[in-house]
Amino acid sequence: MTGVFLMKMYVGMILGARNIFFILLVLFSCNRQSDKVLINNIGYAQGTTYNIKYYSDNLDFNQEIDSILNVIDFSLSHYLDSSLIKEFNNSNAFSIIDKHFRNVYLDSKHVSDITFGAFDCTVYPLINFWGFLKTKQTQTSVNYDYLDSILNHVSYKNIWLEGDSILFKKNKHIKIDFNGIAQGYTVDVVCDFLEQQNIFDYLVEIGGEVRAHNRLTGKKWKIGIEKPIKERSFGNYASIVVLDSMSLATSGNYRKFNFIDGEKFSHHISPFSGKPINNEILSVSVISKKCSFADAFSSAFMIMGIDSIKSVSKRHKIDYFVIYKDIFGDTVNYFSEGFKDKILF
Repeated sequence: MTGVFLMKMYVGMILGARNIFFILLVLFSCNRQSDKVLINNIGYAQGTTYNIKYYSDNLDFNQEIDSILNVIDFSLSHYLDSSLIKEFNNSNAFSIIDKHFRNVYLDSKHVSDITFGAFDCTVYPLINFWGFLKTKQTQTSVNYDYLDSILNHVSYKNIWLEGDSILFKKNKHIKIDFNGIAQGYTVDVVCDFLEQQNIFDYLVEIGGEVRAHNRLTGKKWKIGIEKPIKERSFGNYASIVVLDSMSLATSGNYRKFNFIDGEKFSHHISPFSGKPINNEILSVSVISKKCSFADAFSSAFMIMGIDSIKSVSKRHKIDYFVIYKDIFGDTVNYFSEGFKDKILF
């Protein structure tokens, strides 16, 4: 059982819409695992990139993974005019949905309930209003009267599921966006597929949302979480975590923003005020079994203040790492106890 220590560094600078990770892989190889081959599938889906690594018996599942991504795109993508989410948004009262749409809706509602509505999939009209969709022209001023009228139709409680495949909405003005959870959910679906193929050593990343597992190779996946600054650079870590059989997602307000009349606005929009957030939170990372939950909670925590994050996380045992500005303007790194157990620094 003596083996060779092998270290490989994959400078996987993952250009997600909301975050960036650098992936480091450390593996210990031994003779009984010499037949395992590291497969790396890289591509584009859901308006972002994906990077999927797994050890298999020289079998490449790239075509099957692409097929999964296409099916989910048909359900949840705003980039496809024929998608189910586009059909729902254009409907007057209800729409027929598939299992992926249903699963994401139910996970979304769960996080919305826990965060008291800080996570809300009906913010689509607000995202459009603030100019974060391609269909919205650049604004030169903010019409706050119109904003108030939009806000009347924003609440996750205005949509509900009947049976397994019919989603209703209160009125035709309600439109949804699963961008804060869909990529994490897709990571989960791809991981479940790999495990169905008896692959249990993998790292799946889509748009910066990551889930990793190791069983046979004894390798350790290391994920670097960047400091919340505008410039990207390798090695500029706020922390590095060892990820095993868990998921990690990070949200931040330091790269994606819009300018209106010379003023900068964050892409994280409060479903309560209808306005882009302007709080002390710079970045939030969440570790969870399900990547959909890590994705959604990291998005929701950006809306909430530090005290609310601590309270909700303690009540529901959510592991997180938040970077925020204190009352003196100093940058503070705060880890939950569960998160501390997984960090290298």
